[in-house]
Amino acid sequence: MGQILVEEIRAAVLGAWRQIITLPPTAGINIGYVLLVASVFLICLVILIKRGDTAESASPVIPLSLGGLAILLAGIPFWITGIPVQLEFPWDRSSLPFMIGTSLLISGGVLLVRPILRNPAIALLIALSTGMHYQNYVFYQIEWEKLNQFFWQMTWRAPGLEPGTILVSDEIPILYYGDNNLTPILNWIYDPDQQSKELAYNFFDLGERLGKNLPALEPDMPVSHGYRFLNFSSNSNFLLPVYFDSENCLKIIDDSMSNYEKIPNRLREIEAFANPYDLIQIQNHNTPPRFLPEPEHSWCYFYQKAGLAVQMKNWQEVEDLFFLVKEQGLKPQDQTEWLPFIRGLAFSGNLENALEITQIGLHNEKAKPVICSMWNNIAATESLNPDVLEAYSQLECQ
Repeated sequence: MGQILVEEIRAAVLGAWRQIITLPPTAGINIGYVLLVASVFLICLVILIKRGDTAESASPVIPLSLGGLAILLAGIPFWITGIPVQLEFPWDRSSLPFMIGTSLLISGGVLLVRPILRNPAIALLIALSTGMHYQNYVFYQIEWEKLNQFFWQMTWRAPGLEPGTILVSDEIPILYYGDNNLTPILNWIYDPDQQSKELAYNFFDLGERLGKNLPALEPDMPVSHGYRFLNFSSNSNFLLPVYFDSENCLKIIDDSMSNYEKIPNRLREIEAFANPYDLIQIQNHNTPPRFLPEPEHSWCYFYQKAGLAVQMKNWQEVEDLFFLVKEQGLKPQDQTEWLPFIRGLAFSGNLENALEITQIGLHNEKAKPVICSMWNNIAATESLNPDVLEAYSQLECQ
């Protein structure tokens, strides 16, 4: 208990203030960050010097004593209840009551500094603190953009969902949004007129729900989840596994992705019995709420639309999307994202372009097993088509 107490005080006091000297989350804002910190430092320093008050006669004993007492009192509720005090989300909120005591300690610490250095020290603390808040702003903006991309890509690929569908992810890559935060948005999109206390859709993070609300990764398992005063009931046949890497596009996990090494093993287990095409309704046209503005139609838009067209077996639509992508010079970072275009072009008879993008994808060793698996499937399906078999024979997949 004593060790936990010391560690949590150290996190709330030293750890929190150590954050002010961390670098910005992305290299692209370094100039803005430096200019902001430098400007605030100079402004504060000028103001403090003009005031001409260095508090030479003030004693550090009182703020240090009160600060230490305030920190101990702030931690009592958490130590009694066992709630952790950490700087990592979501437990960082537990550090808020320590702010007053920590601020008093900082004030006392500044009084220990030589008078001639106090004003620069105070100005530097204020400037670095401002920089940290700016970093938080940038980070939250990045997370918001991830959220926006996630749901727009979801609706581009799945304009409608069968009631009872459970989106399943393993370790959601959107830091400040857990599955409980994503479930309301999911229902807002796909069931905007919902009036009852029964939720039509749910979002499960396997790390949180497996073994609790979701008993096991097997078919025909009952699923239930209480959300505030609402209820959700379904079964594991309605699991829709998704994989989202913010550097690439959202992926609906189906049998074409079984050889994709990035997919977490637990999502592979679900893919073995999941039926995504049965859950995605192509006749609906749901879109995210207005507070999530539609992003620019870049590569991921065409990737999702091509995936939807493949589900509809609208090969001409896939071909049209491919030519739009080619015209705009768009390319994926993840070469497996050529899959819907390869399938659509092959079945539309445009084997020349299908082979062209296949060869591009095969240069990536990580994408090769996935692309070859796709062509094995195409060759098996079109076994009586000599043109397809001729194209297949040109690949290093056999």
